[in-house]
Amino acid sequence: MTHTILVVDDELALTEVLANILEYQGYEVLTSTDGQEALDVVKKNKIDLIVSDYMMPRLNGIALCRCIRADQRTSRMPMIMMSALPNDLLDLPVYAILKKPFDMDELVKSVAMALENI
Repeated sequence: MTHTILVVDDELALTEVLANILEYQGYEVLTSTDGQEALDVVKKNKIDLIVSDYMMPRLNGIALCRCIRADQRTSRMPMIMMSALPNDLLDLPVYAILKKPFDMDELVKSVAMALENI
């Protein structure tokens, strides 16, 4: 079974790199550039995991997480948050917090572990 991952980041170059790495691992990957766009993608697609940046325009990662958790259909969806400021996210109900810059192997491992639990 192929899992679908949504990568959310306003840095397009990073989004492309992450998407390529995850696709190489066999995942289907969708992308969005901010939290508001991500919510639209989640409404229209079956997403198994969200990998999101914290600092983004329109709707940041914390607000995105709160919206995902507030919706009964997505409240249990695993999320991995990426941030240069990980201490700002310590109380956030996410599977993992990756401190930027992070090792891509760390991302791949976190994604695989998060998807084991669904």
